[in-house]
Amino acid sequence: MAALPPGVKAPALELQQTDGRQFTLGAALGGGPVVLAFFRTDCPICQFSFPFLERIRRRYGHGQSLLLGISQNDLKTTRRFAQEYDLGMPLALDAVGAVSRAWGVTIVPTLFSIGRDGNIARSIVGFVRDDYEALNRDFAEASSAAPTPLFTSEEAIPALRPG
Repeated sequence: MAALPPGVKAPALELQQTDGRQFTLGAALGGGPVVLAFFRTDCPICQFSFPFLERIRRRYGHGQSLLLGISQNDLKTTRRFAQEYDLGMPLALDAVGAVSRAWGVTIVPTLFSIGRDGNIARSIVGFVRDDYEALNRDFAEASSAAPTPLFTSEEAIPALRPG
């Protein structure tokens, strides 16, 4: 099964976060759009891309959008990853992979942007520079802020890094 495409209704989702709180997609959508970022801590593309996701969260995370990382690892390994990559985004655990399977996640990172209507607005598999830039603009718009470039001119960012 391939990752769920844009336009379909997002499946129900309930996961334990690393801080012990419960995450429910339905409740989160009440506050605005949600981006789910599935990852594994040993994935080189996840290690490459998550600092950029964190950059987006820090710039626009105080607006109406929520960015949630969903780890396919255990709590200890996930916390170590968050510390190593200086992640402040909330993280949830899918160590047994049931949620990943329900969402068709076979490659990480896989990101889903879900609108307030509960439909998937954007699916990103691997790292695609243009898609991450679009996600940056989406977050800026949701927070009523002017978008700033996600990548600096000093960063050599490829157009594509498959998962």
